[in-house]
Amino acid sequence: MPHFFFPSTFHHFPLSSFLFIADHSPSLASSSTSSDSSSSSGRRRWTYDVFLNFRGEDTRRSFVSHLYRALDQKAIHTFIDAEELRKGNHLSDLLTAIRNSRVSIVVFPPNYASSTWCLKELVQILECMDSDGQTVVPVFYDVDPSHVRKRKRSFAEAFARHELDSAAEMAEVQSWNICQLKSLKDFNLVGCSNLEKFPEISEVMEELNWLCLDETAIEELPSSISNLTGLYDLSLEGCLKLKSLPCSICQLKSLQCFILAGCSNLEKFPEISEVMGELQSLHLDETVIEELPSSISNLTGLCDLSLACCLKLKHLPCSICQLKSLKDFNLAGCSNLEKFPEISEVMGELQSLRLDETAIEELPSSISNLTRLCYLSLEGWLKLKRLPCSICQLKSLQCFILAGCSNLEKFPEISEVMEELNWLCLDETAIEELPSSISNLTGLCYLSLEGCLKLKSLPCSIDQLKSLRYTFRSDCPNLETQNLPN
Repeated sequence: MPHFFFPSTFHHFPLSSFLFIADHSPSLASSSTSSDSSSSSGRRRWTYDVFLNFRGEDTRRSFVSHLYRALDQKAIHTFIDAEELRKGNHLSDLLTAIRNSRVSIVVFPPNYASSTWCLKELVQILECMDSDGQTVVPVFYDVDPSHVRKRKRSFAEAFARHELDSAAEMAEVQSWNICQLKSLKDFNLVGCSNLEKFPEISEVMEELNWLCLDETAIEELPSSISNLTGLYDLSLEGCLKLKSLPCSICQLKSLQCFILAGCSNLEKFPEISEVMGELQSLHLDETVIEELPSSISNLTGLCDLSLACCLKLKHLPCSICQLKSLKDFNLAGCSNLEKFPEISEVMGELQSLRLDETAIEELPSSISNLTRLCYLSLEGWLKLKRLPCSICQLKSLQCFILAGCSNLEKFPEISEVMEELNWLCLDETAIEELPSSISNLTGLCYLSLEGCLKLKSLPCSIDQLKSLRYTFRSDCPNLETQNLPN
């Protein structure tokens, strides 16, 4: 069954506000009685200030008549069709009046959509809004606006009848659909669990900015997705049946945020054959991707890359270090990731790196190339035995988490002052002692050593940590409390 949508650009503009503006705007007062589309000054001249679109039998003798009188009292030249126009074959006259009106007021009563004549007028109004910038003021008369936008209740029933009507009627309804989709800016289908297929996008839709298909049953996207040339945000979170992505995805040059988290059958991310300089956020959490393409480096503007809990991810391409804009990198829970690549180039923007509960055995010495790294978490690294000495070159590091690294026996010498580090967590490690050079952590505020079963003593130099506020050391049975520094 076709679906029909109400354009997000068509907002509920209070009629009272419109009348107030009209009352204080001489330019809205009727100054043109000619059907000429332009004047000698080049400015458009309108035949009418306002076109009234409504379902006659519902509202003509009540609300619309009062509205027309109010507009007339303010000298606003308003077109209101005579009943005989709709009884005869005068559609072209009505459509011409719409095109020659500066503003259209659309009055939606409950059974508005049952009239194809109203829909014909509305299609023309929406086209004028799209092409000529015509102002459209919707008035929801005894109807919930969401029923119009989402095609519910009486509007759903009316469209269902149209779909069963003649081919001519159906063509009119399809015109309504296409016209509105072209103006659509936001399209939210979250939770439509029976939606299995997204239709081919046969025309360029440059207005659509946000498309949310979260928790649908979609198995694939059409290659024509590239026709969404203005798309900023694409979300497919929790699409459990999604298995692949079309290569044309890389043609979405305006895309800034791409969410695929929870697509538990997505096995591969396509080659990025073209530079996508606008993409800032890419979330692939809980997918079954085994590797990223080396062409990931074409995401030159990427700031946020999340691969948390990608249980089949085994390695990362060396080209990852070419992501010069990357700020947040999350690999937590990638339990089969055994190696972090050499960081052959300075990554001067990366601030947060989460590597919790991976199978990595050691950090590369080139970790020092993460010159602005503030947050580093290696929690639950069961295979980690040592840290590279270059770790002390991370001058911007503020928080370092090593909790649960149960095979880490030694903390390296801190050969250089690290004044930014304020939180160091060594809970449940196998460390027996801390180096006396810990005094070089001049900004350290919090030191946590809980559950360090092998810890025997703390160096006296810890007294030199003037910023230290708290030392957490519970459940350290071998720590000689009588020899603790002040």
